[in-house]
Amino acid sequence: MVEGVVSNQATADTEGTLRRPFVVAVFYVVVGVAFVTGFVTTCVHYPLFPFQLDSADWSSAWLIATIGDYYATSLCYCGIIIATEGLWPGVLWCAGVLFLGSGFSCLWVVYRVLAHKSLALKSKTSASGLAAPLVS
Repeated sequence: MVEGVVSNQATADTEGTLRRPFVVAVFYVVVGVAFVTGFVTTCVHYPLFPFQLDSADWSSAWLIATIGDYYATSLCYCGIIIATEGLWPGVLWCAGVLFLGSGFSCLWVVYRVLAHKSLALKSKTSASGLAAPLVS
């Protein structure tokens, strides 16, 4: 396989081990820092308490913070989905989660429970053909 080309298991090999853990870690650090920065900025400029429901600025700031929170969490969730389902099925599930909302998150959990009898973090396949834990 050519270096840098993504396989069917995204950034995981057949053992469920990330080939580029540093890149994945940096991505999630950037997502986390971006969210925390936005959240702290919102808290400083528009304190959560007391509620200012009559203020459009306050409401807009907290709406944006809530949307940022949803997408930061959804990106973490999508990492788990892609790691366990493989690249293309994972991308399709993530498109549902990111563009159509929490209903698809719940639907994926139902799928995992019914199809795999577990919510454990296991890769879809391993070298032996059995599910292998992503984290030892």
